[in-house]
Amino acid sequence: MAVSANDVAARNVRRFRTERRMSMGQLARRCGVSKQTLSKIEAGVGNPTVDTLDAVATALDVSLRALLTEWGSPVFVQRGST
Repeated sequence: MAVSANDVAARNVRRFRTERRMSMGQLARRCGVSKQTLSKIEAGVGNPTVDTLDAVATALDVSLRALLTEWGSPVFVQRGST
């Protein structure tokens, strides 16, 4: 199953923001975008420009690449028969 860049960016922005214990309002102010724009990015429904994503990455102190990279690997659990 293909994962869209919007989905990856959404998960990563939310993850980095919560790891840093930042509210959506705090991050929005730091990167100079509206809270509504940031909310759309985190929901995966926005269509942010590269400049917007770069501003978010800078505010989170991560690289733009980190926002657009799928981290980890899928985990599949298969139960054995009993």
